[in-house]
Amino acid sequence: MRAGATVVYLTGRSQSDEPETRRLLRSLRFPLGRGTSLLMDPLEGARTPAEWKAEARAQVLSFGTPVALFDNDLINVRLFRRQYGWARVF
Repeated sequence: MRAGATVVYLTGRSQSDEPETRRLLRSLRFPLGRGTSLLMDPLEGARTPAEWKAEARAQVLSFGTPVALFDNDLINVRLFRRQYGWARVF
């Protein structure tokens, strides 16, 4: 993005849902394209979203040091607070 940050969307949705997920993000006016990345579960529902998000830590860190994470599920908020203790989690 303009300040040099990368926005990483980490979703429990399956990779096969990527076109629908991108349409949803656009409809909600979330930025997509340059400076963003979408990480989706490649195992098509073989695990819970929290398990996928825990396993995706190395991929998330490959973009740099997270400064803020947002999730609508308390189990993921708790996970992010454990995994990324230096970041703000909402």
